[in-house]
Amino acid sequence: DTAGCTQAASHLVTMHPLPLPSFIFQSTCADSTVNFIDQTPGSITQWLWDFGDGNTSTIQNPQHTYAASGTYSVSLQVTNSNGCQNDTSQVLVLFDKPTAAFTASVACVGSPTIFTDQSTTLSGSIVAWNWNFGDGGQSNFQNPQHIYANPGTYLVTLVVSNSLGCTDSILLPVQVLPLPEAGFNFSNACLGTGTQFIDQSTTTNGFISSWLWNFGDSNSSNQQNPIH
Repeated sequence: DTAGCTQAASHLVTMHPLPLPSFIFQSTCADSTVNFIDQTPGSITQWLWDFGDGNTSTIQNPQHTYAASGTYSVSLQVTNSNGCQNDTSQVLVLFDKPTAAFTASVACVGSPTIFTDQSTTLSGSIVAWNWNFGDGGQSNFQNPQHIYANPGTYLVTLVVSNSLGCTDSILLPVQVLPLPEAGFNFSNACLGTGTQFIDQSTTTNGFISSWLWNFGDSNSSNQQNPIH
């Protein structure tokens, strides 16, 4: 002190090591859930995650869904039982998903329905197509054809995958039209006189618009009710 007197004191000070934060994740596609797994050794009591998009979490192993593709810096700050803190960060890359789309022709029963893929992707290229035609039939071709056995409306699903492993799907109704029912009657006639043929065909879809008669003697007609 100012009088020149001195005295010393000593205490044992323990320096605790900092925790070594560590975590793993798997890069995935936009709109998909990312699982973050804490792998920090030791006795950790607190976790603070920053997902790089303005969102945070305080649980040990959080899940987070990003709204858009891109590159995000994800950080984890941990606190151990001694109150020591440390942090680490990693870069997360989220890939663009493809956009599934297709068109289908309107076909009749027994005729092929033609499916045309119109899917697009901003990243990579589309490498796989998985079609479900709604009647148990499936295909892995890009632009398949399918013949339906019965008329009706079928819900067709297309799942596409791009070269980055991202997928998208679309579900659309496809109409298959019934066939018309051909039928006719005729009057008895003598050789050299006109035989009247009466069309009795029916349809449950639209109306009958054309006729083609073959009279069995190499003659034909496209009238509805011809005389021959």
